[in-house]
Amino acid sequence: MRRRGILVAVLLLAMVCTTAALTWPWDPLERARRRVPLGADESAVVAAVDREPDGGLGEADRDGEFRRHALYWQDGDDYLFVAFDADGRADRAEVKRSRTFPERVREWWPW
Repeated sequence: MRRRGILVAVLLLAMVCTTAALTWPWDPLERARRRVPLGADESAVVAAVDREPDGGLGEADRDGEFRRHALYWQDGDDYLFVAFDADGRADRAEVKRSRTFPERVREWWPW
């Protein structure tokens, strides 16, 4: 009975560690995306990401006024985009990757 309890405890610990390792945001852009406060202004978003943006994109109307704009941060071939609405509040944050998940796993795989 004691062996069974130890085995169950070890298996439970292994499951918890595996789940934590699989759900932890290892990617710096993903960690930054999780910190972006939706509904915040541009300065609060830059402070949350903790570095200045690498660039910005805008969408103007016929009068030349910006209706929407986005800031982006680059890490290698991947980008973090934060889109702002017409009031200047963050309404979307997403990470765009140039490689698919299987390609990233193959790069990480030791053989």
